[in-house]
Amino acid sequence: MKIRQQAILMLHRILNQGQKADVLINRTDFDGRDKALLHEIIYGVLRRYYSLEADFCRFVQDKPDELMRMALFVGFYQLRYMRVPTHAAVYETVEAIKKLQPNTTSRVNAILRRCVRTAPPKKLKPWQQCELPQDVYKTWRDAFGLETVKAFSVFLQTPPPLTVAVLIGSREDWIAACQQQDIEAKVGSHSPWAVILPLGTFVADLPGYDDGQFMVMDQAAQMSVGVLNKASKRHLDLCSAPGGKMIVASKQLSDAHIVGVERTESRLPRLQENMLRMQSTAKLVHADALQLPFADQSFDSVLLDAPCSASGIIRRHPDAKFLHSLNDAAQLAKRQFRMLEEAIRVCRPGGQIVYAVCSLHPQETEAVVKQVQDRCDPLALPSDLQALQVSEGMVRLFPNEEHDGFFIANLTRK
Repeated sequence: MKIRQQAILMLHRILNQGQKADVLINRTDFDGRDKALLHEIIYGVLRRYYSLEADFCRFVQDKPDELMRMALFVGFYQLRYMRVPTHAAVYETVEAIKKLQPNTTSRVNAILRRCVRTAPPKKLKPWQQCELPQDVYKTWRDAFGLETVKAFSVFLQTPPPLTVAVLIGSREDWIAACQQQDIEAKVGSHSPWAVILPLGTFVADLPGYDDGQFMVMDQAAQMSVGVLNKASKRHLDLCSAPGGKMIVASKQLSDAHIVGVERTESRLPRLQENMLRMQSTAKLVHADALQLPFADQSFDSVLLDAPCSASGIIRRHPDAKFLHSLNDAAQLAKRQFRMLEEAIRVCRPGGQIVYAVCSLHPQETEAVVKQVQDRCDPLALPSDLQALQVSEGMVRLFPNEEHDGFFIANLTRK
């Protein structure tokens, strides 16, 4: 009951107060199976929000208040998608709302029992089928085409596998070590470091964790590092936390002096911990990417992984659908452009600038790059990315079974 009660309260905070799901879950005293159950309910509701809402709205005559709505989400998700026994899902959810809002108990009970007796709705609107906000669905449909959005939205509705970058030793040897521990592992298709592991794999149990042999990092993010010119001698990594791209860059640019920049103080401890575990020799600078403490033209290459709406990683962070609107994306794009201007300033003429965001929104991707066309030319992409190119020097990765949604622009300063 306490788990459902917490799920109701947390969903209310996420959906109505803009709080982050992972932060709320990590603050609880739950551990083990209880924490896993809480995580599954909350993330499951967020992934299936629009179809669940269409499901229970058939049985609601008067618009319910927010806590009652959250209870219906929790109950319907368990009944439609989890292996929780029917009587337990109904009873525990009803008891949870009884503690929080006694006057709605009978209504929640009646609606959940109707769910038990009724199949899910057969007809959903297109944006409900894709589990996307209506305005986001329309924007993506118009930009990418209906079939493309339908295809990649399937992956947004399911938890992603675990992906790591193996940075010490042979990737094949590391996979063999995993298999000796009965851990299924396979090579990623788009990165020389990527290994894909089953959902739920416990990272600290993997071979070489204490020795810094690998780094948890989505394959799309690894690909943004893979486009860097190996001849670079002085490289700048902007918005570095949690450190994955900066650490992987040390493998791609074996002869380069690497400097990482991070502004947010609360993210520095984890970044420093990752650098220590991975034995990184990069220099870390606490500074704002909008006002870099470096001279003009002082780096051969710059990688800017700019803060964004996270619309490309909804399968990993489904609360992103509700935390960032299209208006937010437009505001973020203004900041991304200013950061890109700073990246251009500190890059030498003829040097390389890689602009990357885990967003699919056009205003955060091509629209930002187009604003610097007077100062930058597109650079050819590596051969394995050329088939994915959407415009010269630019590639958009749609979410699939191997990686998140991502955008990479490969540029050179004029």
